Amino acid sequence: MTSERKYHFDTIDTPLWAFAPLIDWGDPALDDHGAMGFSLLPREVDALTLENARTFVVARFLGLSPLARLLTGKLLIAPQRTAEPPGFTTTRDEEQRRVEVEVPAGFYSLRGAEQREGKAMLGIRYTLSLESPMIFWQLSITNHNRLPLRVENATLFRVGPPHAVNPRRRTDFHPARFRLFKLRRPPKAHSAYYDLTERFGSLRMHALDAPPLEVDASPNMLYAATTLPRFAPEYAVMLRTQDRQHGMLLAVERSVYPGRFTFEANTDRFSPGFTLRWVPASLVIPPQESVTLPRVALYWLDIVKASHKTPTGFTD
Repeated sequence: MTSERKYHFDTIDTPLWAFAPLIDWGDPALDDHGAMGFSLLPREVDALTLENARTFVVARFLGLSPLARLLTGKLLIAPQRTAEPPGFTTTRDEEQRRVEVEVPAGFYSLRGAEQREGKAMLGIRYTLSLESPMIFWQLSITNHNRLPLRVENATLFRVGPPHAVNPRRRTDFHPARFRLFKLRRPPKAHSAYYDLTERFGSLRMHALDAPPLEVDASPNMLYAATTLPRFAPEYAVMLRTQDRQHGMLLAVERSVYPGRFTFEANTDRFSPGFTLRWVPASLVIPPQESVTLPRVALYWLDIVKASHKTPTGFTD
């Protein structure tokens, strides 16, 4: 389903989950920028559900005059609406399904919703296992400008609000403060459901009985990520419930571009959120050239227990 705010592609159904890539055009009235992302609905009812997980890239033009550099500053590269639909291709074999999305992008000020001069192309490639609860994704950026671009940072994964929600303001419909769990019953008015689910994303759990979450970024998580097939991890972190019955392992593959990783975890049970960010040491995209960012893997711990399967047969 496509709304004024989001462009939803065809859902990919597997025995383990339903996967829906999407493009969020953002909402200028809320100073909320667009992004590429996806939703992931596991078949297991109590599992964590990712709604509108998003990715972001922040860059800066090189070669500007001191005044222009001061006025321009850091810019967000965000999807841009065009008359033509975004590019979408999908292929599959016996073990996996590949999905590629590509969309023209513009440059937007981080201080507001103003669009700046410049053109780019954003792409993202997803690979889903048909046998194990895994998904890989990798962002690409093409610089269609006369000046080189330096990537300042990339949010490889964000879902839910980065900070706990004020209990007195949980009905405030600003996307930085409000997220919604799965309802016990449908709302009386369809428009109410549309407003809450189409404009905002969440990291939901079953009903309103969500247990507290905890984050583990210990060396053991990096060791666990080495079990993923054909994947050489540089960083890994786990998000799970305190009863350790549900969770997900996020890992980032070693890249040719050195950098550091940071994460923000909001473990408020009423508005959980998680952000994984990569800050490259030096990544410059020359004019009319492209780069691909580090590949990310998500391994779903809930379904591992339910399916008794281990990662197998994953290829690029």
